[in-house]
Amino acid sequence: MNKHTPAPWLLEKTGYINHLSVYVNDKWLFSFHQNGFFKEENEANAKLIAAAPELLEAAIKLQEWNKKYPPNKIYDYGRGKAIEAELTEIVNMQIEAIKKSTE
Repeated sequence: MNKHTPAPWLLEKTGYINHLSVYVNDKWLFSFHQNGFFKEENEANAKLIAAAPELLEAAIKLQEWNKKYPPNKIYDYGRGKAIEAELTEIVNMQIEAIKKSTE
């Protein structure tokens, strides 16, 4: 099982000048300096790290869904709609995690 700190991880500008920090339950995890040549890269890295738990959760759910519903298997209409709804939920999780990591 995963041993990382559970989500949500939050990205905040800290009281320190030019720093972005990732927090979990009001506990500091990482801080990124926002000066100089790497300002945009550091901000992108901070966003990606803050979204990591949600990205991992969505990837695990998709992997589990794929094992549960192998490709090329035919399902009746009612079951197929339920399977499609599950997949839509997972895709929406991924969309939100990707937004968090990129916007």
